[in-house]
Amino acid sequence: MNVFYESSSVKDILFTGNIKRYSDLEQVVNMLKLINKIDIEIKDRNVFVRSNE
Repeated sequence: MNVFYESSSVKDILFTGNIKRYSDLEQVVNMLKLINKIDIEIKDRNVFVRSNE
């Protein structure tokens, strides 16, 4: 997978927590979206991370 960040400030956002190693990526993304600091979009093998602020 390729990950693209909208800006370098998005890379600096730190999240902590526990997830199972083989968790479904879409479920993990939905959990991260609940925090409302970032928006994540998955297209094919590309992940786009954008700021919501």
